[in-house]
Amino acid sequence: MSKHAISTVVVLILVGLIVGCAAKKKSAVSPQAPVSTTVTRNWAPAPTPFPAVNITAVGNVFWVCGADEMIASSSDGGATWTIEHQNRGGGVLLNIAFTSDKVGHAAGTHGLLLSTMDGGKTWQEHHASDTVWKFSFADARNGIAVIGGRRSVDPVVWWDSSTLSGTVRLTHDGGDHWEDITALDSEELRPFTLVLAVAALDPSHYLMIRRQPEVEDIYVVTSDGGTSWKVVRQRNDATNRELADWIFPHDGEYWAFGMELVHREKGGGYGVPLAMHSRDGQIWTHGVNGEHEFGSCNPQGCYMWDGTVEALYGEHEQYWALPQDCSMTFTWAIAGARACTIHRGGAHGSTRCSPTASSQPGPVECGPATTTEQPQPRPEAN
Repeated sequence: MSKHAISTVVVLILVGLIVGCAAKKKSAVSPQAPVSTTVTRNWAPAPTPFPAVNITAVGNVFWVCGADEMIASSSDGGATWTIEHQNRGGGVLLNIAFTSDKVGHAAGTHGLLLSTMDGGKTWQEHHASDTVWKFSFADARNGIAVIGGRRSVDPVVWWDSSTLSGTVRLTHDGGDHWEDITALDSEELRPFTLVLAVAALDPSHYLMIRRQPEVEDIYVVTSDGGTSWKVVRQRNDATNRELADWIFPHDGEYWAFGMELVHREKGGGYGVPLAMHSRDGQIWTHGVNGEHEFGSCNPQGCYMWDGTVEALYGEHEQYWALPQDCSMTFTWAIAGARACTIHRGGAHGSTRCSPTASSQPGPVECGPATTTEQPQPRPEAN
């Protein structure tokens, strides 16, 4: 096996246990709840033309990306897939996201970044200096990304959001050039070496969640296109503590999701789901309070338990029920009345799809023998 092939397999094994979340706006991410209120079918195989790593949805169309620099779409709920871009022997695309039905991006290993402005019919190639682990674009030209470094997952809470040690950079020309953020070298920010999330709201507003290991997570925000940055600390007092792990642009605002420790004054408190929104990343308002903690979120919603995801945008939570056979993973998307999930194991990824319904079913406990994504020792990607 060639050195490049070994590298590709290693990266696929790594991403097989983590979720790539990419930010999109409301028009590209809000799933429409179908009329039905029950789901009776199981997940059905929906083979893609290549090992899939990540998935998203735009309207009624699914998009997957993965090995060999491939991108494919399905407009029939995953029954058939059309290859829209490929490069045999190319890198692994780790994430794919759209800011509208026309503008989208995909990025991954070897500094690869692809962009489309015609709804995925053609893809233009750009390059960063190293692996693009996470990115968020406000439009076709303005974006923020975590480039290079390593990605890691806490071995204890392995389902939680991963942290990145790479460098956060901005682009204002669609990815042809990337600029460093000099503010990150300041004394105030130097201890915050890890990145949890990045988000681009518009050409002027960007945000990142940074972590000082075992100490604190903070928001770092700009409202002038990256010229100056401000530290915003999450609430941490005697009564409550806010711990946001994911953040996405939605309907002109940042939305942050995670966990909140409440009633700490009563003997330690307890955890509840956290949903907050802000127009500038500095003043935050609590959103709807979900009923159950979740383990992972993408721009469409949060994974609550097997077969159920929840959207917390707006004034009321919304649930989607899917087959509860312990085979749903944290990598999923909803397009119309269909949902697809990617089960990644080893160097291969299998995609499964099913009808979905607006509902609120009870939780199903998946034991170690049936859970589809178990923590395992894995190599790190450079």
